[in-house]
Amino acid sequence: MAGKHSPIAVGRYLEIHATAMRTLERDGRVLPDGDGLTIEPVARGLLIEGRVHCAGSLIVEVWKLLAIAREGPVTTAQTTSYTYQVMVDGLGDLFRYCGPHKHRPFHHKHTYDVLGDDAGAWVKVDPEERPTLSEVIWEASEWYFKHADQIEARRASK
Repeated sequence: MAGKHSPIAVGRYLEIHATAMRTLERDGRVLPDGDGLTIEPVARGLLIEGRVHCAGSLIVEVWKLLAIAREGPVTTAQTTSYTYQVMVDGLGDLFRYCGPHKHRPFHHKHTYDVLGDDAGAWVKVDPEERPTLSEVIWEASEWYFKHADQIEARRASK
């Protein structure tokens, strides 16, 4: 059984992405016309980057590289690098998921305390449990809905 991060037909990936973004918009998690992502072909893959504007003035900055896994009648691709940075407009960074890189050669999540004075932390993320973009948006919006009163009070005091 293939996992959610297995190679996938490029056309199918694009369909799933478009459907997920429409669903998040319909659910009020992504603002109308809030999908500011571009999907561009690059050498041996696709680059997805830009910003998604979400409920509660949350912003998700996306940088995601899908590398071609197999070319042919059905070209498949798989995410090889990514960063999903979630920010609370006017307050700062909330969390960031990153793929392996030079300083941390494993999947990980940085968290920041935008409502307090904690400097933040990071934790390893199981490669099979790392979130998709729609899961990141869902996680961020759930956090906002849980803390909306505190966030709006903080914004009003600025």
